[in-house]
Amino acid sequence: MLNIINFETLSLLLQTFVGLAGVFVALAVYQHSKRLQQDNWQRLFSDIHASFWNDKEIKQARHWLAYPRAYREIRKILIQRQKIDVNLQEAKELTEVEYTKLDILDKYLSLLTRIVGVNPDLPKQRELWKSVFFKYWMDKCFEEDRPELVWYIQNYFEVLYDFQMRREKSKLDRKR
Repeated sequence: MLNIINFETLSLLLQTFVGLAGVFVALAVYQHSKRLQQDNWQRLFSDIHASFWNDKEIKQARHWLAYPRAYREIRKILIQRQKIDVNLQEAKELTEVEYTKLDILDKYLSLLTRIVGVNPDLPKQRELWKSVFFKYWMDKCFEEDRPELVWYIQNYFEVLYDFQMRREKSKLDRKR
C-alpha cells in the first residue's frame, strides 16, 4: 500500500514538474521571439532612417523635391519618360545620365514604399514616420504642379500611389 501511495505521489509530482517545465519553456520561447522581433524592428528602423538621411542618392532626390528649381531637372526626364511610355512619335530615348537620375528617383520612391509598409498606428513605428517627416515628403511627391511625377508613381509605384489616394480620401472624409 505504501508503494502505491509513493508511486502515485511521485507520479503526481512528476506530472506537475513536466507541466511547469512546459510553461517555463513556452515563456522562454515567447521572450526570445519578442526580443528577436524587437531586434528586427530596431535594425529596420536604423536602416531606413540612415538611408533616408545619409544616402547620397536619397539626398539628391529629396533635393529635387524640396527645391522647385532643382525639380526642373527631374521634371524634364519624367515628361520624356511619360512620352516614351505612351509611345509618342516624337519621343526620344533617355540618355544614360537621364536613366541614372531616374534610378536615383526610383531608389527614393522604393524607400518611401518600404516606409508605407510600417504601421504608424503602433508607437514605435510612428517614431519612424516622424523621424523622416514621411507625410511631408509624400505630399511633396503629389503636389498639384507635378503631374508627371504623380503619373510616374501611379504607373511604377502603385503601392505608394494607392497609399496616397487613401490618405487624400481620408482627409476629404474628415472635412465632411
